[in-house]
Amino acid sequence: MASPAEALRRLFGRGSVYTIVLAIQMSTALIVVPIATRLLSPSGYGHVAVGVVIFTLLAIVGALGLADAAARTFFAGAEGPRRARRLVAAAIGSAVLLSLVVDLTGSVWAPLFGLSYGGVLRAAVWAGAAGAILLGVQALLRVSERVWTFLVIAVVAAVGGQALAVSLAALTHSATAYMSGIAAGTGLAAIVGVIATGCLRSGVAGPGEVKAGLALGLPIVPHSLAVSLLASADRILIVGILGLASAGRYQVAYAVGGLGVALVTALNQAWVPLLLGARERGRWQILRATSAVVHVVAGIAAVTLALLAPLALVVAAPASYGRHALMPVAAIVAFSALPYATCSSYFQVVFVSGRTRVMAVAAPVAAAVNIALNLVLLPAIGLVGAAVATVVAYGLLPGVVAVIAHRLAPLAAVSRDSLRSWLLAAPFVAAGALIPPGVLGVAARVAALAVALAGATLLLRSAASQQTMAQPSPEAAGASPGGAEPEASGEALGRESRLHPAVEAPG
Repeated sequence: MASPAEALRRLFGRGSVYTIVLAIQMSTALIVVPIATRLLSPSGYGHVAVGVVIFTLLAIVGALGLADAAARTFFAGAEGPRRARRLVAAAIGSAVLLSLVVDLTGSVWAPLFGLSYGGVLRAAVWAGAAGAILLGVQALLRVSERVWTFLVIAVVAAVGGQALAVSLAALTHSATAYMSGIAAGTGLAAIVGVIATGCLRSGVAGPGEVKAGLALGLPIVPHSLAVSLLASADRILIVGILGLASAGRYQVAYAVGGLGVALVTALNQAWVPLLLGARERGRWQILRATSAVVHVVAGIAAVTLALLAPLALVVAAPASYGRHALMPVAAIVAFSALPYATCSSYFQVVFVSGRTRVMAVAAPVAAAVNIALNLVLLPAIGLVGAAVATVVAYGLLPGVVAVIAHRLAPLAAVSRDSLRSWLLAAPFVAAGALIPPGVLGVAARVAALAVALAGATLLLRSAASQQTMAQPSPEAAGASPGGAEPEASGEALGRESRLHPAVEAPG
C-alpha cells in the first residue's frame, strides 16, 4: 500500500468480494420490499419481521461459536484445515439440535411475545438452523480464500431465497409462504456450502476438540447477538406494545433508513485489510484519510435517504402502510449511518491493536439501552420512538469503543472529522424528518439535497488535496521495496468479519 490515496482507491475501487455480497443483499432488499408489502398486509409483514428476528438470532446462537473457532483453527498447523472442517460439522449438529428444541417448545415461548406458534415462526426456526450452518461453511470458504464460491452461496441465499419467498407469497398472499421461501433458499445455500467445503467428509470433532472450540468461539456469541439485537430487537417490542401491523410498518421504514448502515458495513469488509497491510508509521495516517472519506459517504447516504424518504416509501409500500407517518421514522433511522461509521473507525484501531475485548462490552451496552429506550418511548411517541432509540444506541457504540481506541492511537483528528460530519448532516436529516409532504415540501427537499451534495463534493475535494500534500514513505505505508502490496492474511479477514458482523437492510 503506497499512500492514503492508494488506500482510498482500494477501499472504494477494487475493495473485496464481501462488498459485492453486501451490495447484492442491499439491492435485493430494495427490489423485494415493494413487492412483499403489496403481497402482504401490514400485520402479515409484521409477522414476517418477527420471523426474520427469530431466524437471525438462531443463526447466531445455533453454532455456539464453533464456526468462529473453526476460522481460527484453520491456521493451526498442517492439521488446521481438517480440524476446522470437523468443528463446522459439530456446529451443524448443534444448530439442528437447538432448532429442534426451539421448535418443540414453540407453544411455550411464542405467547411471551404475544404470538401463537404457527407456520411463520416454525419456518423461521428452521431457517435459523440453516443460517447457522451457512455461517459455518462461509467461515471455511472465507479463510481458505475461495471468494467466488463464497459469492455464489451468498447469492443463492439472498437472491434465491427472496425470489422463492416472493413467488410463494404471490400464489398464496401468506406470511407463512413468504417465510418458508426464505427458509428454503437459506437451506439450499447451506447444502451447497456443505458440499463445496466437504466439511462432513472429515468427520465430527471429538469432545476435546469441541471443548477447545467452545472456549475460543463461545465468548464471541454474546457480542454478535447484541449487535443483532441492536438492529432488530425493537421489532419484538413493537409487536408487544403496538401490534403486528406497526411492526410491519416499522420494518418498511427501517429497510429504507437502514441502507446507510448497510453501506458502511460493506465498506468495513474492505477497510481492515488496508490497515493490516500498512506498517505502524503510516497506519494511522491511512486511517484518518479513509475515515474522513467514509464519514462523508455515510453523511451523503444519511442525508439522501432522509430527504428522499417520501419517494423511497412510495416505492417501498402501498398507502395502506401509512407512508406519511413513516417519513420521520425512516429519516431518523438514516442518521444511524454516521455514528456507525465513527464506531467503525475506532473499531479499526482496537482490532489492529488486538484489543477487541471492548467490543464485547460496547454492543451489549448499546443493545440494552436500545431496549430500555424502546420500552419508554414506544408507548409515548410510537414508531418515532423506536427510531430515536436506534440512533441513540448507535451513538453510544463509538463512545464506549473510543475509551480504549484513544489510548492506542492518535485519534484527535479522526474524532474531529467524525464530529464535523455529524454536525453537518444533522440539520439536513432533521429537515428530512420535519418537512411536510406536498409540492412545496418536495421543492424544499430537492433544494436541501442539492446544497448537501455540493457541500459533500467540497469536503471530498478537500480530503483529496490533503492526501496529495501528505504522503508517507513507502516503508511507512507498508510497501515492499519492489512495490508489491502486502495483503492481509485470511485469518485476519476471518477475525474481522466475525468481530464486526454485517448489519443487513431487512428485506
